[in-house]
Amino acid sequence: MQSIEVLERELWYTLGPTSLGKERDVLLSGATGVRLTFGYGTPSLHQGRAVMHRRLASELGRRCLIVADLNGEKFRLGSFEGAPTISVAAGTEVRFVNADSAVSSSAHPRLPIANRAFFSYLRRDAIVTVGDGAILRVTQSMEGEAFAQMLRDGVLNHGRGVNIQGKDYRPNSLTPKDL
Repeated sequence: MQSIEVLERELWYTLGPTSLGKERDVLLSGATGVRLTFGYGTPSLHQGRAVMHRRLASELGRRCLIVADLNGEKFRLGSFEGAPTISVAAGTEVRFVNADSAVSSSAHPRLPIANRAFFSYLRRDAIVTVGDGAILRVTQSMEGEAFAQMLRDGVLNHGRGVNIQGKDYRPNSLTPKDL
C-alpha cells in the first residue's frame, strides 16, 4: 500500500526543445523526475541540462531523478531538399525512396528513408503512418522504393518517425549515435 502512495506522488516531465530555459520552473512545479529526450540536441546539451537539474534540485533541497531516453533504431523520414515540411492532399501518390534526402514538393512527394530494412517490411496494402497522423496505403513495393497513396490530408515533416502497422520490427536498441 505504501509503494502505491509513493507512486501517486511521482511527477515526471519530459524535457524537450520547448522546455529549454525552464528547468527551474519544472522543479518548482513539483517534478520528481525528468526525461531527457535524445531525439534532438547534442550530448553536450543534455549533459548540461542533467548537471543543471542536479544543481537546482540540490539548491531546492529536492530529489529529482534523471532518465536519458535514447533514440534507438527506428524508421524516420530523411530531409526534404527545399523545405522541411510539405502538405500533401488525400489521394496524392507519394514515393518512398531509399535515401538520406530527396527533392520533394506537394505535387511530387518523394519521402526519403535511409534505413533500407524499411522496404523489406512493405507489402501492397500495408498501412504506413508518419509522425502525428499522416496515413498512407502502399500501392506498390519493390527493393529500395515504394509507392503509396495518402488516405487523408497530411503534413509531412523531415525527421518524423515512420511506422508500418502490424509489422513486428525488431530494431537494434543502441545505435552508434546512442553510444
